[in-house]
Order: sequence, then structure tokens, then C-alpha cells
Amino acid sequence: EDTCKLSNCYKTKTENSCPPGTIVNYKVNNSKIVRFHVMHDNGETMRLQSQQNTLNNVAWYSSLDSSHGPLVALDALENATKDWVNVNTFDYSIGDSSTTLGYSGCTWSSGSEKQVYSLTKNSVRTRMITAQEAKQLGCTQAVQSCPIWMRNYLIDSTSYGGTVDDPTGYPYHTMTSNSGNTDFRWIVGTRFLIMDTIVTNPSGIRAVVEISK
Repeated sequence: EDTCKLSNCYKTKTENSCPPGTIVNYKVNNSKIVRFHVMHDNGETMRLQSQQNTLNNVAWYSSLDSSHGPLVALDALENATKDWVNVNTFDYSIGDSSTTLGYSGCTWSSGSEKQVYSLTKNSVRTRMITAQEAKQLGCTQAVQSCPIWMRNYLIDSTSYGGTVDDPTGYPYHTMTSNSGNTDFRWIVGTRFLIMDTIVTNPSGIRAVVEISK
């Protein structure tokens, strides 16, 4: 893009030296480069989300029961990225306020959170964004509230202020269930963070990874 400027922020091991949205081209293995955007710079490491969907047309779960979590989506993502040997492995948990990712369910309109499912993963290379992380990055239910880099490369991105469409790019899953109606989960779409449809309906997946500076 015309506004892009080369940055060496990744060389500075200070928290937030690379702001959210910063583009990182990263060699995930010996032969494949994936373009990511910074979600959060922790100083020694950075949390990134893939610029485009890693997968499309994948259900969150196989039946109308979000109490198991997004096992179908996570299994598909982990399998698709198992050769990304150059990204860090990490552990995470999701469920309640004591977990690393926080509550697994939320009701967007009221802001309330609760445990809908409990899940722990060890030594994985990828996961999905949570609704809470999307909110921290600016997503609301207001039109075009998510940063452009989060809603670009989807089917109708340019119709809602984006710069690049991807005719195969579905709105993509978050890790978070809608605790007000647990047949549903939260997704990131072209206009805003929205409750799209039931957990069995297919959406895209964008890989979230961790890398060292």
C-alpha cells in the first residue's frame, strides 16, 4: 500500500514498539512466507494474526452445543499449520477469569462474560483470536469499527471501507461463544464484530501465532 513504510520495530525489545496492525512477513517454515499483522507486542515476543484467512468453510463445532468449544475449527487449524515450525509453541487456556485467554463466552450488548466451555491446549503453534482481543483492538458492533487490517481480504471488504476483497474470504471465527445464545459464536466480519450464525455454519479461520523478536 502507498502508506506503508519500512520499520525496524521488531529489533526493539520494548513492549508496544511495533503497534497493532504492523505488517510482518514471516517465514513460517523453510519454504513458506505468511503475511501477518501485529496484534500485540510484548517486548520479547509478538502476537500476530494472519492477514488473510488460513482456512475457509470450516464449522466452529459439529453440533449445536458450544459447551465443547471450537474443537472442529481448532483441529482444522492446527492440522493446516503443523508444519509452521518457525513460530513459537505456546500453551493457553480459556474458560473463566483465571485462564490465560479469559472467559469463553460473552454477551456483546451488555459486556457481561461467563464460562461457556473450558479448554486447555499445550505446545500448540496456532489458535484463533478471542472476541475480547478483537474488542481491545477496536471492534464493536458499530459499522466499520474493526481496524481495516482485521476486515480486509474478505468477500466484500471494499464495500465496507476495506482496500482488498478476497472472493473466497469468509468472515472468520473467534474463540468466543455468545453466552446469551450458546448456539452462536462471535465472528469478525467486514463491517464489525458480529454474531453471524450458529456454530455449525462454516466460516473462515485466521491463524494467531507467537514469534520471538
